[in-house]
Amino acid sequence: MKKLLASDLDGTLIHNGEIKQCDKESILKLKKSNNIFGVSTGRPYKGITSLINEHGIDIDFYVLLNGAYILDKDLNVLKRELIPYHIIKTIFEKYDNYTLFGVEEGMQTSLLYGETVFCWDDIYRRTIDELEDKECLLLSIHFANNKIEEIDEICNEINREFSQDVVAYRNAQFVDVVPKGCSKGNGVKQVCEMMNISMDNVYTIGDSFNDVSMFNITKNSFSFPNVEEKLKEHVNFIVDSVSECIEKHILGE
Repeated sequence: MKKLLASDLDGTLIHNGEIKQCDKESILKLKKSNNIFGVSTGRPYKGITSLINEHGIDIDFYVLLNGAYILDKDLNVLKRELIPYHIIKTIFEKYDNYTLFGVEEGMQTSLLYGETVFCWDDIYRRTIDELEDKECLLLSIHFANNKIEEIDEICNEINREFSQDVVAYRNAQFVDVVPKGCSKGNGVKQVCEMMNISMDNVYTIGDSFNDVSMFNITKNSFSFPNVEEKLKEHVNFIVDSVSECIEKHILGE
């Protein structure tokens, strides 16, 4: 029976812009064994094109923008949810002393305030008013100099104040805001239902708190020794690499 691996990217599969050779080889081996491999990330599609073009990994599904934008293998749109503009503007005005990004259509990222921190995407500088006629799927706030506890509190604050419309997830030094009901976990579940994959055969791996929703949907959840201790409470297995997850726990079973 086919097994499915949903992998986070930054800090999980991608390190300093590169994929470890052992991880790449194990993914190719997983695929060759007629299993399914997909990515589940906060990035937009444009932010992962190098994964396809440079590494030649055949991806079966894309859960993007923390579940707000989902594509199948052929880039057909399975889900696309938008944040109301008035919510974007209110959050922008509340946190305009931090770096804010708005992601449109899953393809283009706009810098609304602050300095560019991404090296993997083209950034278009816009004012908040220019975003009014755009369709935005994610708002990301970068906290370069705040402690983790402070970022967690801001994330919780957004969830308390705007819970009718959006949900916020902390991703390292970022808080990602997406439409209500969107998450990596819900995105992976939708893909599994479409592919008729039992949750017993689903494996998820990640390194940050925006991956917890993925960890919660399956008993086969994985993270790493170097992640925050509180995150380890949400997974069932600790591994040193994506390769170990594949070789020992998926193909080795």
